[in-house]
Amino acid sequence: ISAAETILHLALSIILVHYFGIIGIIIGFLISSLLDKILLAIFVYKNTKKQLWHYTPMVDYLLGNLAIIVCVIIASVL
Repeated sequence: ISAAETILHLALSIILVHYFGIIGIIIGFLISSLLDKILLAIFVYKNTKKQLWHYTPMVDYLLGNLAIIVCVIIASVL
């Protein structure tokens, strides 16, 4: 799954950088990272039948990701 994430990240970044500039690289990273997390959650569910919120503190995870996105947006504007 990590290899697929890396390949997708590189491909999306190369494609999106032409349309959005440096923000395209960030968008490519966010899309590939989200796909990685979804695939891993599906893998864990199929093998253990545990839902995502059983092993991930969702509020902390979402707040952390939101903080990263806001910081990247602020840094790209400056």
